[in-house]
Amino acid sequence: MDAQATGIGKRAAQAGRWLLFVPGSSHLVLDTPHSGTWYPDDFQPACALQALRDAEDTHVEKLFDFAPALGVAWLEALFPRTYLDVNRSLEEIDVEMIAGRWQGPVPASAAHRAKIRLGKLDVLELGNMDAKRDWGFAKEYVEGMWRMLQADKPDTYVLATNRTETVRDFV
Repeated sequence: MDAQATGIGKRAAQAGRWLLFVPGSSHLVLDTPHSGTWYPDDFQPACALQALRDAEDTHVEKLFDFAPALGVAWLEALFPRTYLDVNRSLEEIDVEMIAGRWQGPVPASAAHRAKIRLGKLDVLELGNMDAKRDWGFAKEYVEGMWRMLQADKPDTYVLATNRTETVRDFV
């Protein structure tokens, strides 16, 4: 984001706000749901705060800091994923780790909850490792999306680098 938007985010966090929203002039919205670093003053972690800081996904928002200048709306969570991971489904909640009573059932097995609690899964499935993909650069794709939105009438577009690599090469 530009200096002004970044300043807004810092002031919003200091004021105790949870999200930063920068309106855009296009129909495209980008978000970063867990790249913040702000913890509410009443947050009482069960471990050392530095351990949480070490697990944060900080500065992800910098991958798309150019987007508002292109008219793309921006939504940024100012809190880190270690405080609240908004990408989790109900099945991934471990109610045993919550102080107090959880409202309603959580459909997950004890083994699944244990894996979540330990932060690990048995298998990471990547599918076909020989599949070829275009691993283009995000800034160029967003600029391409913005250009599509500037068209006078809808059409079919392809955004690509014309260069592919296998999943195996990527990982």
